[in-house]
Amino acid sequence: CKEFGFIRTFISRLPGDFIVHLQQTKFIEPSNRNVMVTKDSQKENHPSGENLRLQLPSDQMAEYCRRVVSHLEEEKRYLNPNYSLWDLSRETGIPVKMISKSINKYMKRNFYDLINRMRIEEAKAILREMAVTNSKAMIEEVGTQCGFHSRSVFFSRFNEYERMSPKKYMNLYEKPSHKPGSGK
Repeated sequence: CKEFGFIRTFISRLPGDFIVHLQQTKFIEPSNRNVMVTKDSQKENHPSGENLRLQLPSDQMAEYCRRVVSHLEEEKRYLNPNYSLWDLSRETGIPVKMISKSINKYMKRNFYDLINRMRIEEAKAILREMAVTNSKAMIEEVGTQCGFHSRSVFFSRFNEYERMSPKKYMNLYEKPSHKPGSGK
């Protein structure tokens, strides 16, 4: 209908998460906009009793992932031990469900796995620097500095991702020591 053209124009300019909300509450029909809502018996129930699932095209998921990773790397927010998916959503303007769905489907991991992986990469850089400079800092301090709440979680995640302890990793980069009288 021509008389409702202005409504379609208005709706097309709304943020994606608000469009999804309108679709879920049956105020508007799902459109061919990048966000679609479909029935799926595996997902949480909608207040009307129907099951709905958020679907994003892979190019949209790729864009969200690119924006998320770029934001995390530039701002180094992953160093905050209390950083959450909701914080990321607020900072990037991308709805929580869309970030989560994109990371899960496109990157094949969850938000906390992504954050922990970034923390481990930061820890590896610090450990390499410590090895090269013969720093006497405690390895446990590296975990805290990189956003881990505890020593055990840091060591556990480091071993999981790198298949070795932080100390063994650091030893790979230590300069050989020259002892007096060793002839070297």
